Amino acid sequence: MIAYVVTCVEEGESHTRIAKRLGIAQPTLSRWIREGATGDAGFRAVAIIPSAGPLATPLPPSLRLRTPRGFVVEGLDAELLVSLLQVLG
Repeated sequence: MIAYVVTCVEEGESHTRIAKRLGIAQPTLSRWIREGATGDAGFRAVAIIPSAGPLATPLPPSLRLRTPRGFVVEGLDAELLVSLLQVLG
């Protein structure tokens, strides 16, 4: 993602326009660019594995968690949400 954004910036596109196209807030995009330049982007490798059992009942669509780092989580029950946040740190 950072490589794509850097290419857009080098071609003269503004952070605001890029952020709008990607559906993220401009300050978040600017932070990603800054952190990417320092090599401290904070991304972690993740693996998605099949569930051994049935999925929990999802939360109503009106509930949403947005973390301070910009992650948005929707549709998980409380147990799955806590597990995800523990993995992400």
